[in-house]
Amino acid sequence: MHERNPYRVRKPDFAALAEKDEALRPFVTKSDHGASIDFTDARALRALTAALLRHDFNLDIELRDDRLCPTVANRLDYVLTCLDLAQYAAPGPLRALDIGTGHVAVYALLLHKLRPEAYVVGSELEPTSLAHAREQAARNSIAPAAVEIKGVPPDNSLLGHLKDQDSWSFTMCNPPFFASLAEAEEARLAKATPASAAPTCAPNEQVTRGGEELFVGQMIDESVAYGDKVGWFTSLVGRYASLGPLVKHVLTKTTNYAVISLRQGNTARWVLAWSFSPYRLPDVSCTDPVKVADEQNLTRPAHVEKGTSFAKMVSLSNSFVHDEEEKDLDEVRQAITDVLKSVNIDTTADEEGVIHLAPTTNTWSRQARRAAQRAAQYAEGGEEASAALPESSTSQEPLFRARLSFTKPEAPASTDADRESDVEAPSPSVPKARAAMEWQWGRDRTIVDAFWKFVIQKAGLRKRKQSGEDGPAEKKSRPGAADDEEQQTNNPYLQHQDNPYLSHGQGGANRGRGRGRGGRRGALGGGRGRGGYSRPQDQGWARRQ
Repeated sequence: MHERNPYRVRKPDFAALAEKDEALRPFVTKSDHGASIDFTDARALRALTAALLRHDFNLDIELRDDRLCPTVANRLDYVLTCLDLAQYAAPGPLRALDIGTGHVAVYALLLHKLRPEAYVVGSELEPTSLAHAREQAARNSIAPAAVEIKGVPPDNSLLGHLKDQDSWSFTMCNPPFFASLAEAEEARLAKATPASAAPTCAPNEQVTRGGEELFVGQMIDESVAYGDKVGWFTSLVGRYASLGPLVKHVLTKTTNYAVISLRQGNTARWVLAWSFSPYRLPDVSCTDPVKVADEQNLTRPAHVEKGTSFAKMVSLSNSFVHDEEEKDLDEVRQAITDVLKSVNIDTTADEEGVIHLAPTTNTWSRQARRAAQRAAQYAEGGEEASAALPESSTSQEPLFRARLSFTKPEAPASTDADRESDVEAPSPSVPKARAAMEWQWGRDRTIVDAFWKFVIQKAGLRKRKQSGEDGPAEKKSRPGAADDEEQQTNNPYLQHQDNPYLSHGQGGANRGRGRGRGGRRGALGGGRGRGGYSRPQDQGWARRQ
């Protein structure tokens, strides 16, 4: 669960809840092992959901018998994840669009309770669900200025309501998963164990033409028209088989994306998020060390098993890290600071010793350094010779923004298994110093990657020698570089023929294997693309709540 989900550390106490909720009481069974609820009883599920919303969120909700009963804990996970994403977007009022909000608009209402200042639009196609959702907002005295339930946009699109405001923090959607009821039944029968909860979906809530792949694909196509007017577009993906094709589809539009796993018990869902803004997500955003250990970071799990299909879908890291085993922390800091000063980059550090980088001119490329040398030579010959040099390109905004920090890594704590083992394990090698640059803002990864390589190489820093290696250690830009390069060369999602960043050699670290038509070496290889991704035309709106 999300680190801020209250049910992560405090599971619902069915006995206490039943004591104060008369509607739930008949469905709670008490025994010597505690209180329990029969989750195969759809009536019990509705009573529990209503009780949790009533007592934990002060929401008086009426659930229909013929519509999906939302599970509060996992709905809350998605809302909290979207709020995390909203922190990495342009500043402004918190506005969100929930596409296909369902009959109780649960995402919109939960978001309102968590962030009362937000403006949330919930859109819904199906007339019965639309009317009932509006009744729930009125029932709880929530004004349309806070939560507004709307029908189909005038243009009959999924994202048409985005035209009503100048900016939006994020969109969210929990689409129908399946293309037909037969496909839904096939998926149910394929499960290793029977479902632990009673089915409560109406047909229109679990089925749409083309399934979630076509539905979300249409959303991806429509999102291009809104660009960075929206901080993050997001959708839940319920079937792992849909995830790969959808990542391919996103990469035909942008390389700024993330695949985020949401897991509760045996249920796995994925949030697919993408953006056209220059804001970059951190690899690690949480503060809870348990959550980090559980590999539930915002954008990249702490450990990704190489060669797996999921590893090939994870976005490239926005953290550039060098671990140094020869020089100590002060030497590394001084060496890197000297390099930055040599190319006229501000090295002023904050109270924590962090340097905030925001260069407006590329002064570190070979061409820029040669031009600087020629300028110095011409300067000796007078102003007229100096004026003959081409003007350097300086932008009004930074080429990128990044956070550069220096730390001394600590040895990992021993586990109970280590202490109980009769075999003495070798002590892990701990680097003397770590330099880490977190890319926070910018559109061109090639510039950031080239900058980091330049800094590390010019500072004379070397990679850590692995156990059993012979010979001198090689220079290395960051410990994760090999993993990312393997991802780029073996990742079919990054090599998709329709990816425009492939055909123009842009969008990745400067490790490409060939030149794109733009003549630049791009991380994604540089082969010729063969056209765009065909736009799905599905207008199906009904979705899972």
